[in-house]
Amino acid sequence: MEAARSLPDEPTYSYHIKRAVEALEQSGGDWEAAAKLLRQRLETDRELYDALVEPLIEEAIWQTIRSATTLTRHNLWNRDPQPDDPSGLTQLARSNLRTLYNYALPGGRGKVLGDATYRDVDKCIGHHAVYEATNRQRRRWFEMIRDKLPEDDKVTVRKVLKDKQLRRMLNSVKED
Repeated sequence: MEAARSLPDEPTYSYHIKRAVEALEQSGGDWEAAAKLLRQRLETDRELYDALVEPLIEEAIWQTIRSATTLTRHNLWNRDPQPDDPSGLTQLARSNLRTLYNYALPGGRGKVLGDATYRDVDKCIGHHAVYEATNRQRRRWFEMIRDKLPEDDKVTVRKVLKDKQLRRMLNSVKED
């Protein structure tokens, strides 16, 4: 009973959640109307804008950089020799962009192979070891599932195996 008295009367919400609760109350619980109210408030309430939009923009920026990094890694890993132009400038530009020194390291924001230390490379080995083990387990799991299915495009996993069976297969793979 004593613990209940020490709790606040109202939960502590962040600014944007408080505004959303207000909008829901004003709209009688109608989500679409509440969303419209919040959108209107974004135009005049800088704190609400900062709380809602800035994190989305930040995440979009980093997601774009991650996507570009993935593409860059792919291009560096699968590099094909390109024909040179007579002046040699095209090849020089390509080699500057496509050098393996620019291979982006996983887990780091902007760290590339050319700037990596022993510790950075060691972290990469650990990172890929985890993925290697996980991917090996997943591959084995999918092989077990495939072996239970007929070669018939009309028969799905859901029709042949129960969730419990899938779980048992997964657990057996994880134990190996």
